[in-house]
Amino acid sequence: MRPIIKYLVAGAVSTTLLASPASAACWSQTEINAAKVRTFETMLMVSALRCTSSEHDLLRDYNNFVRAKRPLLAKMNVIMRAHFGKGKSAKRALNDYDNYIISIANRYGAGTSRDDCSEMAALAKTAVRSDVSTIALVNLANAAGSHPKLPGGTCSINVALRLKE
Repeated sequence: MRPIIKYLVAGAVSTTLLASPASAACWSQTEINAAKVRTFETMLMVSALRCTSSEHDLLRDYNNFVRAKRPLLAKMNVIMRAHFGKGKSAKRALNDYDNYIISIANRYGAGTSRDDCSEMAALAKTAVRSDVSTIALVNLANAAGSHPKLPGGTCSINVALRLKE
C-alpha cells in the first residue's frame, strides 16, 4: 500500500505543478532573450523621444536601427506575445502583453540611471551597426544593461524522479 501512496502523491504534485499559473507564466531562455531585446529597443525609443531637443538627438539612429532590424524585432515580439498567451484568452493575452510593454516604457520614461543623451546616442549608433542576429541583439541588450522584469520567474529544469518501492 505504501508504494501506491508514493505514486499518488507524486502524481498529485506533478498535476499541481503543471496546472499552476506560475509555472505556466515562467520565462524560457528564448523568452528572456526576447524580453531583453524588447526592453533595449524600448529604452532606445524612449531616449530618442526624450533627447530630441538635446545636442545628442538619436531619433535618426533609432529609426535606422528599427528599420534595419525590423524582422528580428518583430520575431522577438512574436515570442513575447506567445509567452503572454500561455493559457489565456486572446484578449487577456494582448492586454497582459500591452501592460508589460507599457510598464517598460514607463520605467524608462520616468528616467533611469542611463538617461544621459550622449550615452544613449552612442548606444543607438552601435545598435545600427550591429549584426542582424538574435545573438548580436541579445549581446547588445546585455551590454546596455537591459534587465527586464520577469513576472512568474524563469522556468525551472524538469528532473525525472524514480521512486523506490
